[in-house]
Amino acid sequence: MRHKLGRLPDYKKRGELTLLRQLHPDWTLEGLGHEMGTTREAVRIMLNKLVLPTKQLLPKRLCSNCEAEIRQKNKIGLCLSCIRKLAWITFICFECGKSILRRRKEIEWRYLHQKQKFIWCSYRCHGIWLGRNYGKGKRKINGNERISG
Repeated sequence: MRHKLGRLPDYKKRGELTLLRQLHPDWTLEGLGHEMGTTREAVRIMLNKLVLPTKQLLPKRLCSNCEAEIRQKNKIGLCLSCIRKLAWITFICFECGKSILRRRKEIEWRYLHQKQKFIWCSYRCHGIWLGRNYGKGKRKINGNERISG
């Protein structure tokens, strides 16, 4: 078949190339050229004239968590929404009770390395908590708390 295609007129080659591209969208230009008996550059030029895609079409990749379509260069295998869900954790501020989002790595760092047990939504809430627990208003006398005023 390859020898016959190499001797066909240009319009018949284009018809064969269109048929091959539709039947085998995952083939490379080199594979198409080998099948037709021409070079990959000649195949690329003909595909451009026919307004057909010159790049091979790769199979779609799906997110391993939610089955959504993802990009080919995604090495994790998760879509962006699943990555965001795994990277962020919802907490409640210990001072005001407001729900806040914090990065998982930040929380791991605070709990594992800094031994921090409390999470606040802002420096203001942190300051209020510090003032209530360690500020001038509270003085400890013999283990008992006394509010000075």
